[in-house]
Amino acid sequence: MSFLTTRDHGSGVSRRRAKAVRHRAADASPPAQNAAADPQSQNPHHLPESLLGCVESRLQLAKELSAELWGKMIHASDCGKYRVSLDGKELATVDLYADKPQRKAHDWGWHVLTPGEHVLRFECMGKSANSRGHALGLDALVARTAAYSRPADFDLRKIQVQK
Repeated sequence: MSFLTTRDHGSGVSRRRAKAVRHRAADASPPAQNAAADPQSQNPHHLPESLLGCVESRLQLAKELSAELWGKMIHASDCGKYRVSLDGKELATVDLYADKPQRKAHDWGWHVLTPGEHVLRFECMGKSANSRGHALGLDALVARTAAYSRPADFDLRKIQVQK
């Protein structure tokens, strides 16, 4: 996956393409009118629910691909909860909060991806009660393909060499 596109869907503002592996939804500052009403507005990692955004990674395929999708995500004290979806189909909801920073692998299963464009989306759903922010930490996004595959009903004894 060559790049990440970040968008703040709450305000409709399209943002930059980023090659960074870590995106903070808190990059957008809350509007001034929300600052007075929101006691946590002094925290740079706190966002009103209307400003929570998403991160999308687009993948263009020339031919069909059967792959296991997984991500190595950063969990930390300032990370939020995210819904992970592929082409609009929810794969998982992940809570990235942890007391100490750590990497964890999240397996999103095997998928058959048809030729064309596919979108892997991380949509912020809020944060844990103990979290200080809505950060999204991405260490790696992987589409792992099998080196060899066979039909489930194929009998391997048919191809064994007889001694």
